[in-house]
Amino acid sequence: MTLKQIIDLVDTMRPNDFSAEVKTQWLNDVETMIQAEVLLFAPEDVITYDYSVDSNCELLIDKPYEKVYVTYLQAMIEMGNGEYDRYENEMKLFNSFYISFRKWFTDHYDPGTYGGYRNSRGFPVYISAYAIAVENGFKGSIKQWLCSLKGDPGSVVRIGDDWLYDQFGIDEHVVGIGKIGQMVVGGKQYAGS
Repeated sequence: MTLKQIIDLVDTMRPNDFSAEVKTQWLNDVETMIQAEVLLFAPEDVITYDYSVDSNCELLIDKPYEKVYVTYLQAMIEMGNGEYDRYENEMKLFNSFYISFRKWFTDHYDPGTYGGYRNSRGFPVYISAYAIAVENGFKGSIKQWLCSLKGDPGSVVRIGDDWLYDQFGIDEHVVGIGKIGQMVVGGKQYAGS
């Protein structure tokens, strides 16, 4: 649906005195959330709208998830009118619809395939380290890629809790734990007793 269609629908459902420009700013809030949290756009790639220029632009979410926009606008209208109980109810609906959309999106778009959305500059979105590996030639599933993330083991020594800190100082950092009694500190692997 377009920006104008969403605003007209909400105006029909919930008559109000707020201008189209104010409602566009509220819709920009939702679009920014979608772009940042779901599509993982970089901040400089986030798209916002100006009603006087963009009223006929298609918003990112289409049916059946356009309720995300409708409930958010209704919530903002209620907040603007000082109807805080109604605002709270609308926000509960919005959150439910938004979570449903996020779940649907992440269930249908694999981050490694780039098979889905692209931002306004044509760059793929929903990028992960796995997606970068695929883009650079990795062949295999996410699980296979995770299993491939192994470095060379460091020296293995028997340690006690106090000895670790006495030997390496408190600035050393435990970065991973392997089998019971093993840990990785400062890039080296250690085995306990």
